[in-house]
Amino acid sequence: MSFIDDNAHIWLLILIIVVAGAVAGLSVVYQQNFKSINYKYEIKLQELNNTFNDLIGAKSKLNDTLKELQVKSEREDDLSGKYTIVKTQKNDLETQKAELEASIEKKNQEIAANNAEIRRLNGEVEDLKNERNSLNNKISCYVGNAPNAGC
Repeated sequence: MSFIDDNAHIWLLILIIVVAGAVAGLSVVYQQNFKSINYKYEIKLQELNNTFNDLIGAKSKLNDTLKELQVKSEREDDLSGKYTIVKTQKNDLETQKAELEASIEKKNQEIAANNAEIRRLNGEVEDLKNERNSLNNKISCYVGNAPNAGC
């Protein structure tokens, strides 16, 4: 039995050495795989951080754009309201202008008619002055001279 015990110890020793070698080999392989996986993890983490930073930047730009769009929309609403008011005022002023132009035309016609009446009356005044002068001359002729003196 000592042969079996000696062989068993050798086989046990070989088995322990093989297992120790396998454990050592597997540890090296595990360490290499771990380093590789850890390196890939670090790369993916860096990419994720870059993507996250890009996303934060894009979100910031979107917020700025949204604010600008809101301001632009408010300005557009304000200008639209002002445009409506100005357009209404323009239409009112155009209506008033048309009314005033019609009134001016009517007044010009009245002025022309009044000027014609003034000219006619001035003509009558001149005729009456001439007639008065003529009558004054006849009166002075009759008063100062004999009635048949050639006046």
